[in-house]
Amino acid sequence: MSAMSLRSSGILLAGIALILIRALRVSPTVGEQVGAVLGLAAGMAPAIWVVAAKGVTTKLVVGYAVLFFIGSVVLKWLLYRGLMSKYIHPRVAAGVGGVAQGILSASCELGAAALAFAVFLPGLTFWEVIGFGAGAAAVEAAMVSVVPNMHAGGPEGQHVEMQISKTRDGPPWLPVLVPLVERGIATTDHIACRALVAVGIASGQAWPLVVAFAAFAVTDGLGYYCLRTNWEFGEPVVAVRMYGLMALPALISAVALALVR
Repeated sequence: MSAMSLRSSGILLAGIALILIRALRVSPTVGEQVGAVLGLAAGMAPAIWVVAAKGVTTKLVVGYAVLFFIGSVVLKWLLYRGLMSKYIHPRVAAGVGGVAQGILSASCELGAAALAFAVFLPGLTFWEVIGFGAGAAAVEAAMVSVVPNMHAGGPEGQHVEMQISKTRDGPPWLPVLVPLVERGIATTDHIACRALVAVGIASGQAWPLVVAFAAFAVTDGLGYYCLRTNWEFGEPVVAVRMYGLMALPALISAVALALVR
């Protein structure tokens, strides 16, 4: 291993360690701390694996993938704050708002991936495409682990905080498994949907793009709908129902990717 590779690996490991320390500090109970570690592992393990086992470069996974992901998230946030939250969501029903939110999210994130695959990173191998999606999943897992309530300050933030508090009073497995399941769903969605976009662009077929867009939009839109309608996902039964519904489109996208693989 070259000195540059050792240096890059050291910097990456140090960054992961700092994120882990921060995640543990913002988790007040042992169950939440275990859940934070498991959620972070679910989000970062695929990225680490493709670099270590498949030879995908850290420049792609930690560089390009993260850059395009952050760009898409910033664009999505600007559109949400400047358009959706002011003019659309206050005027429509929760179901319509969920559809709009899902379309916005899929358009920004998968649109950025399509731009990367078509213009800036053409001709990626299968595992490089997987690494691109894994990089996006890893940086989102890092963001979620250090900021447990991403909706703080917004209209849904108080409800989310209430549900987080409820998990502490429920069964001990709930704060442990919820972050793992949630990150597992998100990681599958990030990787499979981006890979389907790459397949659609490379093959000229429309159906992988349609499946990717629909799966990503449904997962994200459903999450918004559950928040907007105040689902009590701090309750075990409701949590199982909500994450079961959100897992379905992610599973469909993964199956579709396996078929084209």
